[in-house]
Amino acid sequence: MRKGFTLIEMLVVIGIIATLMGVSVAGYSYMTKRAQQARGRELVSNTATALSLLFQKQGRWPKALLDEAASGKGRLTARAAACLAVNKLMSLTYTKVESDGESYYTLSGPDRYGIVTPWAQAAIKRAGVSGGGTGLKVPSGGTVEDHILYYALDKTGEGIVEADVGGVQLKIRGNAAVWCAGMDGVLAKYPYAGASSGAKGQHGQSRGRGGDDVYSWAPSQVTK
Repeated sequence: MRKGFTLIEMLVVIGIIATLMGVSVAGYSYMTKRAQQARGRELVSNTATALSLLFQKQGRWPKALLDEAASGKGRLTARAAACLAVNKLMSLTYTKVESDGESYYTLSGPDRYGIVTPWAQAAIKRAGVSGGGTGLKVPSGGTVEDHILYYALDKTGEGIVEADVGGVQLKIRGNAAVWCAGMDGVLAKYPYAGASSGAKGQHGQSRGRGGDDVYSWAPSQVTK
């Protein structure tokens, strides 16, 4: 009676195990990517809602937010995002700082760069509280600076946000718009580029959403 395995049988078993491991790793990577994209969409949506709630609560936009978004596109850096943290509208870590007789709030700890995408959050967490600055590399692409959320506000009270998104001037129905680059840290040249149909929208760009960028509004909210 034969005992043990032949070399060929062992190689077959090893090959099967390697294949299964490869499939598992690929599946895990895919699921992780999908989860980060879902968290990115949720973060952008929640931030837009928080900005709207802030306006409803105060009846005006805080100066820090207006100053940052004066050109039609701002960044939710530590200074701008602190407006949300102070009003307890986002789960952000902030501290009160005294300087030259004045006091102000700023984000600290893992949130020290402002509101950033999940891809940057993971990089910041790995680096630790004292590691790097906005130039800290994000493995999926770009730096932390590239992964800070953008925003624009309705400053006229007409219910329309005029925003510079990907170099295109958009008018979006709402009082706050938020968007960010996806995992590669690069914003698409046009916010709706990449549709396979090639059909053009009202702004000349392709319909549908290409790339991995994330927006807080639906295409139907974009108006002429």
